[in-house]
Amino acid sequence: MKTSNPNRSSNAALAHSYGPSLPYCLLEATEIRQIHGFRTRPTKKYELLIRGNYVAGYISCKIRKEARGIIKVPFCALRNVVDLPTELVFERSSKDLRNVLISRESTTLWRQVFQQHPEIPPCPPFTSFPNWVSILFGPATCDKCGHPEAMVDFVFLDRLCDFCVPDHRIYENYSYYIFKVKGIDEPGFRSLIRKTFHRVDAMHYSESEGEYFRPRVYSLEEINEKAKICSAFLLAIAANKPNAEQNYAEFKGETAKFVLDSMRRAVKCNMWSLEIYSNIKREYDDLVGQWKRQLRNLGHHPGDLNRLHRDIHALLQRHGVRKFCKTAFKRSLPAIRKILMHVTGRRLAQERLMRKEDRQTDVSTFYQAHRNSAERLSWSYHPPIDCIYEIGAVSIWIHSELELQFSDDIKEHIRVYVDKYREHKKTHVSQIMRGRYPSLDFEEDPLRLAATVFECPLHSVNENRRLTTNPALVGWDDFDLHFHCIVPKHSDFLVEFVDPGLAFTYNLAGSNTMKHLLGIVGLDLSSTLAEDLDGLRVRVLCIFPGCQEFPHSGKGRLAMTLRECVSHATRNLDHPLESFVLLSDEATDSVILHEGYPPISYPFLWHCGHCSAQARGLRSSVISHVKIIHSIVHPIEDKDYSYIRWKNDYIRKRHWLQLDPPGNYRCNQCHDARKPRLWTYKQVVSHLRDK
Repeated sequence: MKTSNPNRSSNAALAHSYGPSLPYCLLEATEIRQIHGFRTRPTKKYELLIRGNYVAGYISCKIRKEARGIIKVPFCALRNVVDLPTELVFERSSKDLRNVLISRESTTLWRQVFQQHPEIPPCPPFTSFPNWVSILFGPATCDKCGHPEAMVDFVFLDRLCDFCVPDHRIYENYSYYIFKVKGIDEPGFRSLIRKTFHRVDAMHYSESEGEYFRPRVYSLEEINEKAKICSAFLLAIAANKPNAEQNYAEFKGETAKFVLDSMRRAVKCNMWSLEIYSNIKREYDDLVGQWKRQLRNLGHHPGDLNRLHRDIHALLQRHGVRKFCKTAFKRSLPAIRKILMHVTGRRLAQERLMRKEDRQTDVSTFYQAHRNSAERLSWSYHPPIDCIYEIGAVSIWIHSELELQFSDDIKEHIRVYVDKYREHKKTHVSQIMRGRYPSLDFEEDPLRLAATVFECPLHSVNENRRLTTNPALVGWDDFDLHFHCIVPKHSDFLVEFVDPGLAFTYNLAGSNTMKHLLGIVGLDLSSTLAEDLDGLRVRVLCIFPGCQEFPHSGKGRLAMTLRECVSHATRNLDHPLESFVLLSDEATDSVILHEGYPPISYPFLWHCGHCSAQARGLRSSVISHVKIIHSIVHPIEDKDYSYIRWKNDYIRKRHWLQLDPPGNYRCNQCHDARKPRLWTYKQVVSHLRDK
């Protein structure tokens, strides 16, 4: 049942009370952001384990713990405070006191405080103590949008959330283009700009060992500011103003020293914040360990508890739990058990799957050894391994939840089933050989020839007339894949009691179609094997008018292989042999080109043709990059930007050949891999507009 939004209901009540003069009263917060040009903030896919300015919270908590044993308030002083009006106590002890502490008059006080705590990063010379205190211990809110998930950047001394970073920062890899646009290409310009370190998100700091291996980030505002200053100096030098070069050199020296000092200070501050974060995480890990020990005593699986470490951590922080007590443990137990239920279910499913795979491996090893002990000529009459897995006793043991061994009784069931399967298959093949068979002088095993086409009794032509599967079985390999369809899945079956109606038969329509196609291709009927068909670069087209398998004529006709054409003929017995024609070499090359395209789209593999391979992404972003950075108004595909094909295993795609109008044109401006493609006149004209 869909519920109404309470915020929208309250907004409607306000609009009814105040009338239309109240602006935006019926709009949501996201709609107001769109009106003012702000992008809507995406929803977090994960929950932060630590929120707010955790550095300030950790230090405050530590100081309070240390002060408990030092400060002892006399009872008379406490009574005097209690007798004061409550409003006066709150007013004088919070807002006014805070205003005093952050004013410039409190510089001496803060200097003494920092001297007493040398572990806290000292105040930089260009910043006042109250401002530095606000930077270190102020709320973790973004300076641009106010989002409460932004720790301070110690290089630029500002706070930017993940949402605002792309609008105010630029990676070092792309900074060259910015410098080029600003008209300043001298190598020394980079030393005048502060560089911060890439962070995973705005709330965490990176490890010191990986700082110099992470990409650096510049500030767009600082680049613009320094570019204006440098441009002014360069113009003064070009105008031969007195002392212009000396002033420019002094400016670069002072700025470079300031940048270097900022980078060194930022490294120390990052390590200090990272150490505090590690201490907080360690305390929570110890607390979670106490919870896990209690849950283990209640009988929960240790593996499930290890997978729940992060979930328990988030649960304890969400409820503000700082220490272990039985009351807090009992309150959190229902929520933890709810999560444990899903984790336990996944673990049991994984154990069940691993147990099944291990038992299938034991069965496969035994069956392979048993098969190798038989004569090599009889191997083709053995069942596939999937049939062995489906034997009644074997299947029960594989899927059993009990810790049972691979007993001799189960092995005997496999031996008996294999012997009966082999006997039944030999009998069935001999019956086929004694039956009606094409009168040909064979140079090979007649069951392996391409002109030998069978029909499975359980996958007949009539049942598959509307399906895309191939009902016609070409050669021994296809026959072998379907023979298990008529064999019972238990080891106590008898050949004489198998349903005689379940028998493979020759498919005369499919055999005649294959003979016709082999004759057109020019292959010998008596020596061409079924496995030889897979390597032929031949495609066949059905030109029968009104073919029911191609109701949408606008899509064209399917370009089929010889196997697919035989199955198509067995599904459509009213098609004469003359309905199947071979495509020309040009059309075949075009079809095979389309069949070879990767079936899955990888949208992030577009890259710029004027940059290194790192400048890649979505097609739209790469085109915008070419237009802005390289000043190309109309980028051309495969010249200014191109698509990197994903190298995966070849998977053939079905391709419908358009006949009205046919494709009779090729593009000579395409690269060699795409030249075989055939285009209609309209398609090639549209294609050449981008060339």
